[in-house]
Amino acid sequence: MLDNDNRERLARGLAGLAEAGAQLLVTTHDRKFARSLVAENRAADRVEHLSVHPVNAVRPTLIVSPAIEEIDRGRHAFHMNSDSASDAQNYAACASSSNRGSVIYSMMLLIPRMPHRRSR
Repeated sequence: MLDNDNRERLARGLAGLAEAGAQLLVTTHDRKFARSLVAENRAADRVEHLSVHPVNAVRPTLIVSPAIEEIDRGRHAFHMNSDSASDAQNYAACASSSNRGSVIYSMMLLIPRMPHRRSR
């Protein structure tokens, strides 16, 4: 386990790798680290924050759905602009694919590769 300073340092380092063009798949049980990594990449819109729901007696396969923070973000955007069709659709899609009733064992963060810059 990392202390707060080293957790934030690691999140900044991974964000730097993503900014340089690396594609990362990061899994963790540490919600504070997940939130730090999401916060480091949110402004550049390089992150997809997902929850992993394990196999259990009623669910024979692993399920990946938007993290609760993403659902809350979509709900907030919709409430701030309830006349926006795209905000309503984004929130509805996010909320309908969530699995709030299950236990979340780990968080998964995807940092998609940045588009290649054209050389001059």
